[in-house]
Amino acid sequence: MYAMKNLLIALLFVYSSTGMFANFVGVAGLNFDVKYHKVFWEIDPSSRYIKGNVYTELQYTADNVSHIKFDFSSALTVNAVISKGEELDFTTGNNVLSITLKKVGEKSFYDSLTIYYQGAPTTSGFGAFEQSYHSGSPIVWTLSEPYGAMEWWPCKQDLVDKIDSIDIYVKTPKVNKVASNGVLIAEDVVGDFKTVHWKHRHPIAAYLVAIAVTNYVEYSDYVNLTGGRKLQILNYVYPESLEYAKANTPNLIPIIELYNRLFIEYPFSNEKYGHAQFGWGGGMEHQTMTFLGGFEKMLLAHEAAHQWFGDHVTCGSWADIWVNEGFATYLEGLSCEHGLGEQTWLAWKTGKISSVTSQTYGSLFVTDTMNINTVFSSRLSYNKGAMVLHTLRKLVGDEQFFAACQNYLNDPVLKAGYAKTADVQRHFEAVSGRNLTKFFADWVYGQGYPVFDIKYKHKSATELQIEVSQTSTHSSVDYFECKIPIKLQNSSQFKIVELEIQSKTQVFTIPIDFSVSSVVFDPNKDVISRNSVITMAAEMINNSNIILFPNPAKSVLTLSNLSNFNLSKLEITDLNGKIVYFKDTLGTVSEFNIEISSFAKGIYLLKIKTDEKLNVFQFVKD
Repeated sequence: MYAMKNLLIALLFVYSSTGMFANFVGVAGLNFDVKYHKVFWEIDPSSRYIKGNVYTELQYTADNVSHIKFDFSSALTVNAVISKGEELDFTTGNNVLSITLKKVGEKSFYDSLTIYYQGAPTTSGFGAFEQSYHSGSPIVWTLSEPYGAMEWWPCKQDLVDKIDSIDIYVKTPKVNKVASNGVLIAEDVVGDFKTVHWKHRHPIAAYLVAIAVTNYVEYSDYVNLTGGRKLQILNYVYPESLEYAKANTPNLIPIIELYNRLFIEYPFSNEKYGHAQFGWGGGMEHQTMTFLGGFEKMLLAHEAAHQWFGDHVTCGSWADIWVNEGFATYLEGLSCEHGLGEQTWLAWKTGKISSVTSQTYGSLFVTDTMNINTVFSSRLSYNKGAMVLHTLRKLVGDEQFFAACQNYLNDPVLKAGYAKTADVQRHFEAVSGRNLTKFFADWVYGQGYPVFDIKYKHKSATELQIEVSQTSTHSSVDYFECKIPIKLQNSSQFKIVELEIQSKTQVFTIPIDFSVSSVVFDPNKDVISRNSVITMAAEMINNSNIILFPNPAKSVLTLSNLSNFNLSKLEITDLNGKIVYFKDTLGTVSEFNIEISSFAKGIYLLKIKTDEKLNVFQFVKD
């Protein structure tokens, strides 16, 4: 899901205020597994109303089943429940439909029933069932994430059991088209009405089932697949938006080709991918048919990414929403890395880091899944999730990162099913051979981010010493494991080294083959951090408050704050110990200038002897 910030906040407030979440889990569907749905809905987009029936084939997962329950809004009316030609008794209340079986069900046995219902769905959330207008034409659309499916159809609304297969039939005035999941099988017109049939033969979570009904016009783009095959991208757009959409949706073609190369082939390639325009300022990744408010490149990239991360493999709890949104946001970033985005890779990472570090707290793992603002936090679930994946990529390396992602998507337990944070960790550990317990404990379950204090000095002409100290912005984490890139440079050359952080303070010795005049922390914005500092180690044997500037210096080096000291000797040596400047008996002065324009570029040590002590400074001749 990708939303405009202001609209998202407004909708979240409405959703959080309705109290619609009280019974979304806990009772419905605990004793059966949904195998198949065939739904029939009557929708007139000029009216906020739904009428229809849902046929369900199920398998019992417990013995002695006398009642089964569906998540279902109490605002809607159930007209009848029929099984094998007989009416079943039922009750509704607290957003649960409870059905009494005629015959007790036993574990592994199959059964079926049809629920007939109608009503005006409630207005809440991101738009579980919405009726509005575009340029005077009516539209009805649905968006069920996270808890809205039950508001417009009886279902098993959990993150445990996917519907194995579904057929969707919608009857509507014939001027309309119907967007939905899977493959379009038929559009049958009888009189003034049209019945549209969509067939989907992949497991699907209840919240990803969707319809949108209005006077769409359609066109298709195509993605080349291996073996000469093509993937259809079916676009249903408003007539008034046709030219705008046609100018933008082809931007998605190379992005899907990129995802196919980096991960696995589009998971629903035997059906389709598609877009349906709707009245929301963002997007929703309904399986095989994303609903979009616009056609901007990053929105297209983000929602398409969800077909891999979110639809094919779906988060196994809303506490783990980052495995949907973090991955999709990172894939959006990968399109920028490969030159297919709306901004540069550096700009994209810079923006995400700025967002994540704008506050010093907050974990990826959501502890309060009733707080929808937290579940869909753009700063955490989306941006931090993406940058934690990037941190993990830098830690394990590109080859192992993408191999782990591919294994995750191909895992026979997870594909077409559900995954949690532990599953992500398991696959990255298996490929990398690393124990990532602390990494996930800190970056996913912990809060905050690291702040680095980095000091460097030349040990010799061929070695640079770097000391890295880390503090965490939140007490839940002592230190964060990661790799930090450091750029070593002078006026003519540079090299980047990656330091793997495994403790709160570490000292690294780096071999060098040139004189380093300056050091830059994280030059390519690969680290979640803010206010990190990097300085040259002063190397003062005693802190005398003597000031040396500028550093680096080109022609004149100045010593100040000397009035309190009697200077008996001043000496400058290069890193090989050669004396390049010497001054004896300076006496008492407030400031002293040293001409260094004739010095070769490089690192030098300046030693000042006073009556009380020896002070040693390191400086750079630029």
